[in-house]
Amino acid sequence: MAQAGLVKRLDTAPWAGTVVWPTTIGRQAATDEDSPLRVMETPADSTLPHRLLVAEEALRLLAAGKTVITEREIRLYETVSGANLDARDHFLAEAGVRRSIDGSPGVVPAVEHTEHGSVERWLTLPMPGVHTAFRIPDLLEVTDRGELRAIEVETAQKSLSRMREILTGYRDACLGHNMVPQDAGYDLPKAGALRRQFLGVRWIATEPVLIQLRGHPGGVDPVTGKDDVGLVREVWEESMNTHLFYKDKDTWALSKKNWPLRATALDVSHDPGLEYQLHQRVLPAKFRTSMQEWRVWRKVWEHEVTDDAEPVPFVQWLRAPGNLKRCREASRAL
Repeated sequence: MAQAGLVKRLDTAPWAGTVVWPTTIGRQAATDEDSPLRVMETPADSTLPHRLLVAEEALRLLAAGKTVITEREIRLYETVSGANLDARDHFLAEAGVRRSIDGSPGVVPAVEHTEHGSVERWLTLPMPGVHTAFRIPDLLEVTDRGELRAIEVETAQKSLSRMREILTGYRDACLGHNMVPQDAGYDLPKAGALRRQFLGVRWIATEPVLIQLRGHPGGVDPVTGKDDVGLVREVWEESMNTHLFYKDKDTWALSKKNWPLRATALDVSHDPGLEYQLHQRVLPAKFRTSMQEWRVWRKVWEHEVTDDAEPVPFVQWLRAPGNLKRCREASRAL
């Protein structure tokens, strides 16, 4: 296929091995004329890890028999002006998306007021802040009942103000409950469900991002000594349409299925190259190293935690006193 000009090999990111990318001719041969894949651009090295992770999650969902809507499809069918609505509605119907009617399972589209008039938003997330008018999720999963679940893959922390802005957007777009006052004796069944644009959002993230969402273990910031319940609980508690969801302790891990926001750890242990690249992103500068030396350091860690029932993650172990020195000594001994 490479000799025929249908694909090209990208070798600018050694940690990723060889990445095969379709050429313009290859995309024209493999896709329909209106496919968003026709205009896809070769990824920059800086964005390649994120794109690979999103693609991997999409493939995982497809292998499980799920229907997914990609970022490029969202951009194609949900234009700023609201043009091409017939094509969008046909696309949504073909994907199994359904409108919620009188509280039935499905989507309650958001309405955005633009210079072109009021436009229904099914796929993009209206944003309340000043950075942008809307956000495009990394992926959307279509549930068996025709609802939409947003998926965000996050490898590095955003500023607190930016993350709070994004979470507020999702809070107001995901499943809620009818408006009830706080501390008035209501629970979720009594309040009643409030269907909105998304059933929920699933965050697949590195440990630093999970701490930002959930708060530090034990609920206390180890540096400041102040309470740290995480941004999700803070943001959801601020609305009378959502404050009941994360009220109970068993929800604080953000692991409940079909809850408005669910967070899971990003697992790349099956891909050493991708794991190396992510470690270099989250580690402070003095702990970063070449991929060859990183492999040596990983072996030191693996040997030490072999018998541990719950081994300390490598990036956390490396920053413990004395471990970096031991790793460097192991490298010099080779």
